[in-house]
Amino acid sequence: MHTYSGTLQILCEAFGIEAKARDTHRDKGLIEMAFKLNAEGKLLMPIIDDAHLMELDALRKLCLLFEGFPRNHCLLLVAQPPMLEKLRLMVNNDLRSRITYSHVMKPLLAEELQSYIHRELDRVRLPHSCFSEEAMELLLRSLKGSCGAAATSAYLPCSKPSETEAARSICPR
Repeated sequence: MHTYSGTLQILCEAFGIEAKARDTHRDKGLIEMAFKLNAEGKLLMPIIDDAHLMELDALRKLCLLFEGFPRNHCLLLVAQPPMLEKLRLMVNNDLRSRITYSHVMKPLLAEELQSYIHRELDRVRLPHSCFSEEAMELLLRSLKGSCGAAATSAYLPCSKPSETEAARSICPR
C-alpha cells in the first residue's frame, strides 16, 4: 500500500481511472484527470496517512508525478516523527526543500485524551462506562498522547453497525 504502485492504484480508483495499466499509463491518466478537475475549478489534495511507512524513493516518484499536475494542488503527508529524521539527511534535501509547511503535533494530556475518547463514544452512542476506570487508565497510558490511536481504540468495539448493538449489550451501564 505504501509503495509507488500501490499509491497510484489508490489514486486511480479515486479518480475513476483504469488501474490495471502500467505505471506510465496510470501516470498519464492521473495527469489528464488532474487538468480536467482543475478546469472544473476543483483543488486536488491527496492525503497520504502513515507516510513514514513509504519508501523515500516512492515519495520522490510521486513528487515527479505531481510536477505534471496543475499548480493548484498539494500533497498532504501525515507521518510519525521518524520521517522528519529521514528528511533531515543531506541525501534527502531534494524532498525536504519541497515541504512548504510542517507541523509536529504534541502529545495530548491524559485529560484531553479522555475527553476526546468520551466525545467519540458519544458520537457512536456508547456510554462512557464502556471503559472501566482501570481500563481507561490503561488505555491512556498505552496511547501516550496519540489522538489517532485513541480514535482507533474508541471505534474498535463498534466498527460495524451490527457490532454497536453487541457492544452496548456487553458494556456496563
